[in-house]
Parts: sequence; C-alpha cells; structure tokens
Amino acid sequence: SNLWFGSNYTTYWKITNPVLNPVVTVRPRVNIPAYPSSPQAEQKSGAGVGTLSSMTQDVLFGHGKVYTAVVPGFNWGSGTVCAIRVLGIDTASSLADVDKVFGADKKHYYFPGIYVDPADRIFLGFNRSSAEEYISIWYSEDLLATNSSRLLKAGESARAGAAPVRWGDYAGIGPDPIDPERVWISTEYSGPSPNNWMTWVGQVPSAISQPSLELPEDNAVRRSPVAFAWDSFSPADSYRIEIDDASDFTSIDQSVVVDSNGVTLSGFTDQLRYYWRVIGISECPSNQYSFNRSFIACAFTAGDADGNAIVTISDAVFLINYIFSGGPDPIPLMSADTNCDSFVTVTDVVTLINYIFSGGVAPCDPCS
Repeated sequence: SNLWFGSNYTTYWKITNPVLNPVVTVRPRVNIPAYPSSPQAEQKSGAGVGTLSSMTQDVLFGHGKVYTAVVPGFNWGSGTVCAIRVLGIDTASSLADVDKVFGADKKHYYFPGIYVDPADRIFLGFNRSSAEEYISIWYSEDLLATNSSRLLKAGESARAGAAPVRWGDYAGIGPDPIDPERVWISTEYSGPSPNNWMTWVGQVPSAISQPSLELPEDNAVRRSPVAFAWDSFSPADSYRIEIDDASDFTSIDQSVVVDSNGVTLSGFTDQLRYYWRVIGISECPSNQYSFNRSFIACAFTAGDADGNAIVTISDAVFLINYIFSGGPDPIPLMSADTNCDSFVTVTDVVTLINYIFSGGVAPCDPCS
C-alpha cells in the first residue's frame, strides 16, 4: 500500500493458511526514498488525465519478493511528469532491493501492470502520453537490463472531458500458460473517437520491426571496404547482415551479427554485384528481413588500364593500343575512363598523360 499523496515508505501484508484459516499480518514498514504525488498526465489536444497518483496499482509475489509498480511524480529536467517506480521488496528482510524509477523527460508514464518471469526479468505494460502523443500503450521487457520501452499500440485521438479526464487502472499483464517467459499484455488506449477507449492485446517478447536500409544506396558502386548502415523503428539488441552474389540468398557469402546499426565489411570481388539484407535479432521468431538492396564491388585502381595495380606510362600505351589498334580491353573497362564521362576515348589518354608527366588532375575514380 502506498499513500496517494506521497510518502517515504510503503506497507505490505502477509497472508498465511489462506484456505482453511487465513491470518493477515502486517509486515515491517519498508522505508524507501520519498515519492511525491504525480500530476495530471498531459495528452495531445486534450485535458489533463487522472492517474490515481502514487497509490499502489499492481502487485505480485514471486522469487521471495513482493513486486509493485506505482506512479509518483518525477522531474527529469523539464518539469514534473508521471513516472513509473518499480519496487521489489525482499520478504525476508523487508528491504526494497529493487527500486527503479522509469520514464522520460516531457513524457507521462502511468497505470502500469507488472510481471516478473522465472529468469527475474521485469515486464511492464503501461500507458504513455504527452503534449505530442495521444494515450498509447507501451511496454518494457527486461526493464532492469534494457531501461527501454517500445510502442505496442498508438492512441488515435484525445480522450474528451474536463480535467482530470477519467482514465482507468485496467492494465493486465501475465505469463503465457505454456511458456512463462512469454508475456501477454492487455491495456487500454484512446480510440478513434474522443469519447471511447479501446483495448489492445499483445505478446512479448515482440517482433522487431523490419529494418530500413540506408547505406550504400541501391545499385551503388562501392570500393572495398564497404560501409553498411540501416535503421529500425523498434531497435533490436543485435542485427544480422547477410550478403550474397545471388538475389535469393541461396549461398550466403557473408553473415555477420553486430550490436549496432552499421558495420564495415570487405572481401568483395571486383565488378561483381552483391545483394544484402538485414534482420533484427530477438527472442521472437517472426522478425522480418529488410527489403534487399544491391551494390557493385569496386577493387581496381583508377587509370590502371593494364591491370598491374599501378598507374604509369604503360597504361597510356595500353589505352592507345586499345583505342586505335584494337588491342585488349582494359579490365575493367571503367578503370580506363579517367575523366568519368562514361566513355573510353582519346581524352582519357590525354588525362592520363597529363597526370603522369605534368602533375595534372588524377584519374577520376568512378567508385564512390
């Protein structure tokens, strides 16, 4: 039990022999750092929302602890907002050895449901709103390890009414009946019309949103090593990037797992087209791959018409022989396009000779 107007302690009770002869015993008071009452929560285009302040809203017992999640006020830097405070009280010592305040600046977090799985991971399902956000459903999986949350269902309109607008302490959260490490959340959000609220049900661990590929651009020509980058609306803990010279990824050339949104890789064959894709990695088996992109690898030296990896007068001679005498082709042909006009002509020879003997402009490199 918490005091709705704030305090510096919480209280809990023990029930023994609940079926035949229940006995209720108050346990020692649990002293904790002070929690102030919470303000009304802001919502986009609407009046302030009532949150029942810091009174106890959800409780569970497991692993020798009483867990609860309450909603005090907290100032992250730009003024007091509603936050979620998670307490885990050790029933042997009556000490709160878990005490975590969770939220964000200018955002209101309220009406939490709490569950702790067999691996002691703390899950929360709660409402969030702000001056820029309708009342939405968010969740956190493994709170203490990640200190982050993800959107489950976005609100669609402002909840109408005079402040404080009535909202509900109806957050439901609990384990899957088959797999207790999977969790079901059932919480309300603001529906499409101003006077209704609706319920959304979701399971976590959740699917990671499909990554969006950023670099290199599709069909780009890139010199090795190649820098890859992507983005994801709901970030994963890690990502797998797969690269193949076949668009169906039947014989993957490279498969690398990274814990960031980018990586630089090498080992590509010159003038070969490669296809690449990315998938977020989580406990959910239904994560989606990104759409595929391709790039052409580039490993030659610009101006190296004869393919010996250095640019000398022999390249100019090789190029003259190719243009005027039907000599062998430069490999690749673009290595001889020293002015990057997409043609191999005598102007490329002039550019090359001027570079070698007169300190002119270096051969243009078509690889970006």
